[in-house]
Amino acid sequence: MLMDLFCEWFVGSFNNRQQTYDDPRSARYVMARHERTAENELYCSYYYNRSKFPYREMQFKMNYLDGDIHLTDLSGKKLIFVKDGSSFISNTEYRHNDKLYVFEAVLGKNRYRVNDRCYSEGELVRGLDSESWFEFKKVV
Repeated sequence: MLMDLFCEWFVGSFNNRQQTYDDPRSARYVMARHERTAENELYCSYYYNRSKFPYREMQFKMNYLDGDIHLTDLSGKKLIFVKDGSSFISNTEYRHNDKLYVFEAVLGKNRYRVNDRCYSEGELVRGLDSESWFEFKKVV
């Protein structure tokens, strides 16, 4: 089943250590943890290197709808992943409190490329520029 494959790839620990070693100015060193807390629930936390507490936490309800994986947070905002060949792809935009949120991701078996941005009045206030990505590798 598609949700099982998505969870097999999405759940676990990731980091972008290789990216930061190869190009220290490209992005901060981040560790991500994606946990399945119930049959259709996920908890995601993101930590800067050597930090004890996450800088970002998210809880999602996970549903399979029209052939896609929908992750819906507690406020009702959705991230939609579509299976495309050997990856799950997300291209999601939404507005909230006069800000534009853009989430782009490519999830593979052992990698997770993410560009998660927030704009206010057209200016980038969080995330990497639109041409850059966090390049996470799954930690086994």
